[in-house]
Amino acid sequence: MTDTWAPALHFDDTANKKRVRLFWTAFVAMFIYEIVPSYIFPLLNGFSIFCLASQRASPSVQDVFTNIFGGADGNEGLGLFSFSFDWQYIGSGSVSRIYDIPMHLECCLLTDT
Repeated sequence: MTDTWAPALHFDDTANKKRVRLFWTAFVAMFIYEIVPSYIFPLLNGFSIFCLASQRASPSVQDVFTNIFGGADGNEGLGLFSFSFDWQYIGSGSVSRIYDIPMHLECCLLTDT
């Protein structure tokens, strides 16, 4: 088996610039595609505006806010009015589950029969 990508990127100088630019564009796109969902969004798992607003409050007020509105961890506190940018929660089936339940099953669930 012969090596074709190394000569393609190193010998033809006129076409080399396009190929190297395509390589780096694809590399950066793949890097962003992997880094953002895998590392950046889980850091934003527990995003609560109320906890950010109470940073200079007393520790007792901060504890109450953490218990009610959630903290920096994803499953900390009640999570009232908090946002999640984690792909596990955004792309999960529980978000679109209300559209998957048939109407007769929904009526049975509501009437408890």
